[in-house]
Amino acid sequence: MGYRSNGAMHFEGRTEDLETAVALLRLQADDGMKEQLAKNFIMNTCGEYSCFGFQFEGWKWYDGYDDIQPLERIWGWFDDRGVDLNIKGALVRIGEDDEDTETRYIKDGYEELQVSRTYEARWGLDAEEDKRQSLSSTPDLQSTA
Repeated sequence: MGYRSNGAMHFEGRTEDLETAVALLRLQADDGMKEQLAKNFIMNTCGEYSCFGFQFEGWKWYDGYDDIQPLERIWGWFDDRGVDLNIKGALVRIGEDDEDTETRYIKDGYEELQVSRTYEARWGLDAEEDKRQSLSSTPDLQSTA
């Protein structure tokens, strides 16, 4: 772990189950957890299901950092109780180095949040505009004389 990271922490379940879990978490949370919950977490509802969590960009995610420790405790709280509360969860953190990727799941949370690797290229290669056929592989000897 190091440098700056991007990622997300999501918890998903039936709205009633998730609202109950979040209320219980807020009752049991320490001051650091309450501050992070108020500052970073949101809840969205779609039909009878809800998602509770946050996304982050450019964070220094070190276990020892004061701002990260409460987030780790929030994850741990759900990890300890998620199965009993019928909540699934996912934590994905992507660091600057290729090998600095972290995924954690509660139940089948991998369905909700996944790592996807892509690449970016300065030039796009278009087969329709392939110029290879117009290039000669033998030099024009008359033009060099």
